[in-house]
Amino acid sequence: MKNIILLSVVILLSACSDSKRIEPIVNAPPQVSSVADQQISANQSAAPITINASDDVTQSSSLQVTISSSDQSLIRDEDLILSGFNGANAELTITPVTGQIGSTSISVTVTDFTGSNATISFNVSVVNQQLSADMLIRNIFGNDKNTVPVSLDAIELIQDVNDENQYNDLIESSL
Repeated sequence: MKNIILLSVVILLSACSDSKRIEPIVNAPPQVSSVADQQISANQSAAPITINASDDVTQSSSLQVTISSSDQSLIRDEDLILSGFNGANAELTITPVTGQIGSTSISVTVTDFTGSNATISFNVSVVNQQLSADMLIRNIFGNDKNTVPVSLDAIELIQDVNDENQYNDLIESSL
């Protein structure tokens, strides 16, 4: 599990008097925003997802956030990066394992200083990248400075080559 501890000092002061009855502080669990299910292309990171967290007693910057994936072969906990925590907002970036496709559940647990917590979960589907045959051919053969081999892991080719003269521009430019 990946734990991110956001540090801050929270001091609760209570005035004591013999003539007044001290009421215990009632602490509600933290609040964490729901996140819609996500779809990510294989071999790519998802756009950052905003996570909102708050608590009635603990300052947001003092909340502990734990993030985990139910399928470590698809998305490892260390590839769940929480950043930019400013008050109640943070950004979560998800990067799947290279070449892997499938679905997993991501859990986000927010815990306050008393140990009270709230957990949300959402599904992430990692799908094949769709790359047209035209785009693949142009990327491989149309680039004079192509020094990096193109990986076909988790890429689904879409047949879109119908014109036998479609690549004449590449042939002519290489002569």
